[in-house]
Amino acid sequence: MNRTKIFRWIIALITLGIVIIGVWFYHFVLLYVLIAFIVAYLLYPIVNFGAKYRIPRVISILLVYALFIFLIVILINVIIPQIKQQAEETYKLVQGFQAEIHQNEAEDGSIDMDSALKSIGLEKLSVYMKIIEEKFTFIEIDKYFKNFLTN
Repeated sequence: MNRTKIFRWIIALITLGIVIIGVWFYHFVLLYVLIAFIVAYLLYPIVNFGAKYRIPRVISILLVYALFIFLIVILINVIIPQIKQQAEETYKLVQGFQAEIHQNEAEDGSIDMDSALKSIGLEKLSVYMKIIEEKFTFIEIDKYFKNFLTN
């Protein structure tokens, strides 16, 4: 009886090892299977909704997948280019900001937070920073600002 328990444990460990090795070698395929399960799980209620109105299941599935593909195409063609454009504009803004900071720093050797914020159109933030500086004198905002710019 003791031998059968040991034999079962050995078989279980070998099986577990084979499963782990299989997952390790085929993890890229398992990712696609997992994504497919998630998509199917999310689209299943929509397919069932079509069944309520006596739409054949095959047609309902085809309509749902056509809609899903249409949404992915819209995402790729409309939303992603807008995100790319905004990222490029932000990059240009940051480069301009850094150039302005370095120009101000080169003139007098120090970085003036007020003029730096005004140079990129953040006048209101500059006013708020002055208010914070006046009320909380123990906080060295200029020191943190210089540290932020260098990092």
